[in-house]
Amino acid sequence: MWTKLNAVNAFCLYIIYYLEGYIGIPCIQSPLNSIVMATSREAFVHCIEQNDRSAFLSFINQHNNKNDDFSLDEMLTVNSQRQMEELWASVHVMCSTALLGFTAEDCDSVMMLEDAKHLLQTMGGVVTMATLLIQQDCLPPMLYDTVYLLNGMLLHFGSQGLQLQRQVASISELWWLKDLPNRDDMASNLMAFLLHNVMSANGKGAVKDVKSLWKLRSCLKHVSLDDAAIVDLLKQAFSCSILLSRDEGRKFLSEVFLLRVDLIAEFHSLILMQLSHATKEKIGWYGAIYVRAWRESKGDFKQTIESLAIQRLMHLAVHCKRRIHGSRISPASTARKLLNAFHRQKLLDGMDEMLFRLYSPILWRSLRAANADVRANATAVLLDAFPLQDPEAQRAKDKHASHQRQFDILKELLFDPSPEVRCLAVEGVCRICNVYWELIPIATICSFLGNLVDDLIWDVSSDDVRCSVVKGLTHLLDNHLSHAILANLLPKIRNSFHDKCDRVRLAFVALLDKLKTIKAIKYWHVIPMDHLLGRLAVENPRIGRSLSAMLLPTFLPLDKDPTDQLTRCLTLWRENSSAARAFYSHAYKIVSVQNTAKFMISICNLLLITVAQHRKKAGTKSTDDTLMDSQLQEKENSSQEEEDIEDDEDDLKLTDTEAVAGFLETLVILRVGIASTLSKPENQKIATKIQEKLSIVVCKIFPETYTQRMTNAVISLAGLVPSKMVPMVSSKAMSRLRKYTADDDEDGWRLLLDNTLNWNKWNESLDLIEEWLRPALLTVTKEPTSAGRVGFADDTNSQPAMAVEYFSYILSKPLARQVLLKPEKIDRVKSIVDILSNIKVLIEKKISDEELDSVMTDDFIVKVFNLYLTAEMFLNGEDFSEILSDLLRWVEVTLVGALTPKANKPKKKKHRKLLGAMETTLLGEPDSNVTAVDELSTTLMNNTLLSETLAPKNRDGVEELLVQLIKSVVFVGWNSMATGVVDLPMTTTLCMLALSVVKLDDRLIPEVMTLLRYAVTSSLIGHRNLSSEGLGADLHFIPNSLAECFQLLSKLAQMRNQEQLQLILKSIKSEFYEMLNEYYTWYDTYENEVKLQPIKECVTAVTMEMSSAVAKDCGMAACENVVSLMPLSAFIVSFFCKKASLLQIFLDYLARELQFDEIAEIESFVALLHVIHALMPQFSSSKWLHNGGDIFTSFQEISSKMKSKLQALATQDHNETLKQILTSADKMVAEIDSRMESPPVSDLDH
Repeated sequence: MWTKLNAVNAFCLYIIYYLEGYIGIPCIQSPLNSIVMATSREAFVHCIEQNDRSAFLSFINQHNNKNDDFSLDEMLTVNSQRQMEELWASVHVMCSTALLGFTAEDCDSVMMLEDAKHLLQTMGGVVTMATLLIQQDCLPPMLYDTVYLLNGMLLHFGSQGLQLQRQVASISELWWLKDLPNRDDMASNLMAFLLHNVMSANGKGAVKDVKSLWKLRSCLKHVSLDDAAIVDLLKQAFSCSILLSRDEGRKFLSEVFLLRVDLIAEFHSLILMQLSHATKEKIGWYGAIYVRAWRESKGDFKQTIESLAIQRLMHLAVHCKRRIHGSRISPASTARKLLNAFHRQKLLDGMDEMLFRLYSPILWRSLRAANADVRANATAVLLDAFPLQDPEAQRAKDKHASHQRQFDILKELLFDPSPEVRCLAVEGVCRICNVYWELIPIATICSFLGNLVDDLIWDVSSDDVRCSVVKGLTHLLDNHLSHAILANLLPKIRNSFHDKCDRVRLAFVALLDKLKTIKAIKYWHVIPMDHLLGRLAVENPRIGRSLSAMLLPTFLPLDKDPTDQLTRCLTLWRENSSAARAFYSHAYKIVSVQNTAKFMISICNLLLITVAQHRKKAGTKSTDDTLMDSQLQEKENSSQEEEDIEDDEDDLKLTDTEAVAGFLETLVILRVGIASTLSKPENQKIATKIQEKLSIVVCKIFPETYTQRMTNAVISLAGLVPSKMVPMVSSKAMSRLRKYTADDDEDGWRLLLDNTLNWNKWNESLDLIEEWLRPALLTVTKEPTSAGRVGFADDTNSQPAMAVEYFSYILSKPLARQVLLKPEKIDRVKSIVDILSNIKVLIEKKISDEELDSVMTDDFIVKVFNLYLTAEMFLNGEDFSEILSDLLRWVEVTLVGALTPKANKPKKKKHRKLLGAMETTLLGEPDSNVTAVDELSTTLMNNTLLSETLAPKNRDGVEELLVQLIKSVVFVGWNSMATGVVDLPMTTTLCMLALSVVKLDDRLIPEVMTLLRYAVTSSLIGHRNLSSEGLGADLHFIPNSLAECFQLLSKLAQMRNQEQLQLILKSIKSEFYEMLNEYYTWYDTYENEVKLQPIKECVTAVTMEMSSAVAKDCGMAACENVVSLMPLSAFIVSFFCKKASLLQIFLDYLARELQFDEIAEIESFVALLHVIHALMPQFSSSKWLHNGGDIFTSFQEISSKMKSKLQALATQDHNETLKQILTSADKMVAEIDSRMESPPVSDLDH
């Protein structure tokens, strides 16, 4: 039957298409079309009655296909009411039957069963039919039942039924918006679905749902708030970013706020939790929700919002902490930002009254609170909410009194003891005056501004206050009514332009920049030009750039002609040359490269014209000049510019050397500044033109230089162009380098040497250095072996000191070092280094009191030795360790041996044995490394221990020279360890050598501590991941070195006064602490005997210093904290107080000393008692309770042992001095016992 009907349908459709296409007969109303429609309707009704889902889906797909003529809309339209009721009854039965055995689990899996897919598609078809009927306002009785059934299943279609859910939600929304019967029954499910969908979706779909929520906001009144699931969704909505970011979403949330009075407090608490990590934008969104909820509320709702939400926010904004440690978010600031949503809506009816009423019990009292943070918060709130006024006040006098009260409070806040409050008050007063200038009495304004410029701008206690004054006045300039008063007041604060604080000066530059846009006030009337230029000359780069940008229209106006620009440039150089250099060093960063190039060409034209005029007056013109003039005529196309420059009344004279030098320096500064920009391909033409101009200027003006400044400027300019373009300068470069002496200004020869290297004259420069060094450092003069080198016949002008300076300067340049390592240059460098190595021979002669040349001064020897070490490191790189081993052997034999008194020198046989051990150590034989290192370390220590005290400072010249040379070697060792070119045995030797040197001269303590820190950290890090077996012996030098350091510091404490000792300790604090921290971080890998050496010497040093103090002052007061200990003791104990683990180590050793009764003297015992008493505040701190180590138990153990020791000492006979010491000790023990009775309480227990 069904097959025959389909065949009939196809045949009828074919006939219809034929008639419409070929005959042109409209067949829509034809009987044949009616027959087809009736046949389709019968088939459609039949499939629904028979519950044939496949056929039903076939009709639905035809309806959804745009290319198919079948339309459910047309088919449903032709049905009568009775037919529609019967049809929909069948649809309802089919829908109910299909959903009867449905479960959500069927749609949760990705691979759904075919039946589940058909079910979802069938329900989708039903929704499509229901939507068409609702749009046609055709409502069969069973339609509501079907829609209600689908709405009830809205939340249960599973993850694969999202499309069906959206269809059901759409028809439910349509049912609600058309206000159809029983729509309240669908509110809860529809609202729950939309909320859940918004909070779990992103993109356009979520935005559409947000709009739907706002359209359906009336559903909220019909939602069952007894359903916990619905209430939870509403709460979660307040943290949904999509809802908050859309205006419809915020308006919807404000409606949620007004659902029920008892929910307002819960919603407010949820928002407060979100504020703890909210952005500024999000805080503003929440503020908009509060404002709208307050505006739309009435009665109990409004009262509850005001009391539980708004006033609570006000309380938080005033009384919360301004900042939390470790967090950038301030709770008080967050609450204040939210309240600003109310402050900005003061035009709303009742807003002023509400703010005045709610702030009154909180704000006025808090402005005079004892807590500075509360006052600061209250000040910020008052300034945000200003003016607070009661619009219901009956008399104008009352309003004026209210305003005057706030003005008086602000004036008090300007002089608050807290700098933070003063800063807020200053900025707030200026902002209020700017906004309400016309409404504030002029006397009040003058009083405020007088306080700012007469008092607060000179607040020496706070940089922030002074900076706030300048910023506030800048903000006040936005109001044109303030200009008349500020024109007289701003010159009074001109000295703040030279404030010591960078932020104040930067704010003042911003103020001056603001004045440039104001016609009524000229910035040079506020700050004279000489002050501006003087500050620019010495200003740091950040502020200098801002100041240069402000002065740019004055000294480099881009809208003026070249003549005006050059005139202003000349004026700037004549006024202040240092300021001119600073200005142009920033100008090229502000001006485009094209404008910079035009300005440089204008300067070149001016200089060329000046030279030509000078020669014309002098009547001299050489052949070279004529040639140069012809080149100038060929290359110069800006003749009009030259004519303009010539017409200047104040012509530049070549004899005005300072002005000419200024123009030349301007060219150098600008050319160097835009070098990287000119190297780009698009600027190649500009670069070529500038290069040609500069070369002409150099060749023209070089013969006319009259001062060293002009010469240096021309030489600098010549170095910026190729040598072939400036032959007059480049050809004379080497001869000029030969003329420099040590008395000449080093800037001159540095510029010339840089140019020489830029012109690729490396061979000539290196030959000159070698020529000058050879006769001074070699006893026998040798001829150069290279055949092609340039030689100089005259040796009488040899300058070895300048050769050292030249070579040192070359090695200091990174690019130069890369060139010297090339194969064609490396042999020349080696030749120079071989000559420098002879300095060791000359040092030995100096030690032997042999006569040397007059040039071989101590200063020269040290410079040559440092240069030799630097050159060897540069030349050998990673192979420098071999050179260093030979060098250390020579230092030990020659330098350290020369400093050792004859009585302490080892015998010759023993000395040879020592050298063999050292050689074995440095060459790295594994079987004898440890023995050799230990023997070497012991010998070095014994040899350099001149006496029981440190060596005196009044050494003769030779000994001072030797110490400086050893110091150089220490620095080289430090650099070698930093670059990782030395191994562990050599590190050991370096440390022992450093300690021996520091015993000879304690002024080297900072340098030696730096070397030891590098040695300890690099050695421990390199062995951190290895096992401790077989490792301890190699690393014995670390605890030995630390022990030696403590011994040295202990001797310093005995020899130096407290001020000198504190200066030394301050200079080594960071290095020493880092070294100890690294050692004790790796503490557990050592055996007990080894690791106890540093802590033993540490406690010994503390005991010696404190016992000496106790012996001098029998009634010495108990030390209340670590800082009150003697300098060295405070320095050492402070380190161990940094971590609980370190403090535990210190206490454990003290307990060990007391256990074995190793403290025999009463003074030593009382000294340690002072240390324990000083540590009691550390014990009381709760931070030790959770950081490892039982600090409390250690304190108890030490306290018990000290008490027993004191009781034993009390039974013995002592003199009066010792009795006084024991009496003070008894008081300290009693105080320690009283503190031990109550252990510290954790912050979590409060």
